[in-house]
Amino acid sequence: MEGSTSIFELMPDNDEYHVELAKGYASALALFESGTHPREAVLAYSELAKQFPLDEPSLIMLVRSVNELVRPTVPFSPVWSAATK
Repeated sequence: MEGSTSIFELMPDNDEYHVELAKGYASALALFESGTHPREAVLAYSELAKQFPLDEPSLIMLVRSVNELVRPTVPFSPVWSAATK
């Protein structure tokens, strides 16, 4: 079955830790999804990994950003194809 879906991480919105994480992640994601700023996306996700080392979505996106920087996909697509559920 093919199709796409958006994935969200649930987190509280009333504490500074999660507010800062969400803002940083959104900024880094915009850089990644643009397809034109892979180096900046790597730097942004690296900073998030330093500040929030247990945030797995940021770590996953750091790896994806590094891979895009090292081996750019042509044409670029920010969509991730999962091999399994």
